[in-house]
Amino acid sequence: MDKHGHEGHRERMRKRFMQGGIASFAPHEALELLLFYALPRKNTNPIAHSLINHFGSLDAVLEAPLERIIEIPGIGESAAALIALVLPLARMVERERVGERPLMSNMAEAKAYCRRLFDGSPDEVLYVICLDAQSRVLRAIRALTGTIDQIAIYPRVILNIALTHKAHSVVLAHNHPSGIEEPSEADLQVTNHLREILNAVDIPLFDHIICTANDCLSIEQWQSTRQPLPAPLNPAQKAADKKIPRRKTKKSEGPLGTL
Repeated sequence: MDKHGHEGHRERMRKRFMQGGIASFAPHEALELLLFYALPRKNTNPIAHSLINHFGSLDAVLEAPLERIIEIPGIGESAAALIALVLPLARMVERERVGERPLMSNMAEAKAYCRRLFDGSPDEVLYVICLDAQSRVLRAIRALTGTIDQIAIYPRVILNIALTHKAHSVVLAHNHPSGIEEPSEADLQVTNHLREILNAVDIPLFDHIICTANDCLSIEQWQSTRQPLPAPLNPAQKAADKKIPRRKTKKSEGPLGTL
């Protein structure tokens, strides 16, 4: 790309962000945009792809230690420092919003915390909230993002997050941008399957919270007044998932289903 084309591309990316926010950006595009401000004279698109290919996902790039980011060709100290700053800064903001390690010992606290996570997101998003033995939040990880009405669920992603952050128990939370609060059949089936997967490694699923713009619903409470949870979506896949080693995951797994 020549100098003028390079500058034009950057300007179009900046305008796109300023006019529509980050929601329409692919992960590599968001990272490319971030790198504009640390690498003003380089084409940051291939560098963004290299980072995501190396670490596996945008979340993994942002979680990576500074010394590992610097190892990627084309990344200098300034760019590595900028990347390493993103999550700590976001967590600082989150702590100011909800307090340091908030407590989730009951449904009211769980719902109040979960509502703050979504902030009007136009697409379905799934969070894995890792709790310690006192039901305080260790981490709330934005695990998966879907479309306006569904999100593909990868059990190994959920399991890996819980193990990595040494969760004593887990709360799942996802939103319904449609405003329909009641859980779908798929919501119930996926919840049941994930509960069994987490129980297999001694991590209880405390609840699965569904949030809309106006309220939150606890699947645990909702289900307690109705029939038992339906059978898992795929018994063969359930059997395979129960064989997962505690510290190893596979990246090739297909989705369990959609919420």
